[in-house]
Amino acid sequence: MNTRKLSVEKVELLKEVVSKYLPDAARILEEEPEKWLSADRTKVRDAIGEELAATGFDANYAPTPRGQLLESLIDFVNRLELLPKAN
Repeated sequence: MNTRKLSVEKVELLKEVVSKYLPDAARILEEEPEKWLSADRTKVRDAIGEELAATGFDANYAPTPRGQLLESLIDFVNRLELLPKAN
């Protein structure tokens, strides 16, 4: 995975989320994000969204520091959609 565009903290969080929600898709993380298939981008984004809903907000529905990291990962994956599609 290209870590030049993500901090170590974000890469670790992404690995955590993928292993939790997409255990059969760990191969995604072996590829450069820019080369992810559109379907894989969607799966990863959805998994991050699930984790955001589950763990990313405090009692007042404000994003926690973890939630802010998850939101930035969603933004990262969304930016990948601006690249030419792999399929």
